[in-house]
Amino acid sequence: MPNLHPAGSIYHFFRFAIHPIRFLRNSNVLNQSREKNWLGRQAMLASINLNNEKRMAATRVNPKYKEQWQKLMFSFFDYLPMKYEASPREWQVRKLIWDFKDGKRSLQVAELVARKIRETFGSMTEKIVFCCIPASSSEKNVRRYKEFSDEVCRLAGMVNAFDHISVEGERLAVHEYKGAKSVKGVQVINFEEAFFKGAQVLVFDDVVTRGFSYARFACALEAFGASVLGGFFLGRTLLK
Repeated sequence: MPNLHPAGSIYHFFRFAIHPIRFLRNSNVLNQSREKNWLGRQAMLASINLNNEKRMAATRVNPKYKEQWQKLMFSFFDYLPMKYEASPREWQVRKLIWDFKDGKRSLQVAELVARKIRETFGSMTEKIVFCCIPASSSEKNVRRYKEFSDEVCRLAGMVNAFDHISVEGERLAVHEYKGAKSVKGVQVINFEEAFFKGAQVLVFDDVVTRGFSYARFACALEAFGASVLGGFFLGRTLLK
């Protein structure tokens, strides 16, 4: 059958060739959109980190706390609180931290932590005491940190401080601020002071937010004669 279109075969070429061009254009638009979303998320996280730093700088704190914050503070993951929309990756981090707090996945996290400690301190590792900031009760502390501490110290060749700190429970304390009083439960931690005297200590906590718990704990250890090298944290809370 003769070709009746005025443009002849050229018409058919462009009629079929236009679709790949359209596909490539749409693909480029999609890639640009994804890149824009990724850049937007990175900008949001950078803004959160900057706000954290500004909030810390604006807070009047004990100078000894500031000395602790100048030391090594390494976090494995950024932890995004539930009030923020999270990506699939951020949901994985949330689940990992929640599981760890419940005493699950201890061996998995221990392997991650021990490897990083070895990379950071090298042959010095065997002289370092590994010390976890206790959980809020004795039961939670054992569930969260007993097996974990044992495994970290076994893999890294460190000295384990777990059996040299105990959590008794809570006692009531009166806090007074601007004339108003409040009664709250406070954690009671017992330290074996002789064990920490002269020790080089690496502190660990599951999550660090502003760093006050870490700084207070590190200062307490140094009051017993220890030298705190810094802190490792499974997660670092991002705040706006």
